[in-house]
Amino acid sequence: MKNKKIIILSLLLLIFIAKYFYLHVNGQQIKEMMKNDDATIIELVKTYETSEKSDVLNNIKLNSEQKDMLETLFEESDFKKIISKTTRYYDKDRYMITAKNSNNQIYFRLESYGGEFILVDSSPNHWKLKVLNENWKSKLEEIIALSQ
Repeated sequence: MKNKKIIILSLLLLIFIAKYFYLHVNGQQIKEMMKNDDATIIELVKTYETSEKSDVLNNIKLNSEQKDMLETLFEESDFKKIISKTTRYYDKDRYMITAKNSNNQIYFRLESYGGEFILVDSSPNHWKLKVLNENWKSKLEEIIALSQ
C-alpha cells in the first residue's frame, strides 16, 4: 500500500513537471529566435485597434540601444502557452515586432496584444503565449520613447 502511494505521487509529480515544461516558455527562447546577426533590422510598430479601424501610432527601426532593451525585456520575461483557439483581450494597443535579415526577408514576427498575450511566428515555432511580466507593455513603451 505504501509503495502504491509513492508510485502515484511520483506519477503526479512527473505529470506536473511535464506539463510545466510543455506550457512554460522562457523569454530567452524567444530572444534566440529573434537574433540573427548585427545586420538584423528590427522594426517595432505600435497600433491602436478598434473594431472599425487600426491607427498606426509609431513605426520605428530599433537602434542598438533599443535592441539591447528588447533583448533584456525577453530575458526578464516568462510566458505560458495558450492552448485555446480563441483568446479574449481588452487592451487596444498592439505592438508588432519584426526581424529582417540584410536581404529584407522577415524571419521573426511577434505580435503583442498590449501586455496580455503575444503571438510568435518564427520557423519552426508558432506560439500563442500569455505574458507573465507585468512590466511588458511599459518596457515596450520605453523602447518606443527613445525614438521620439
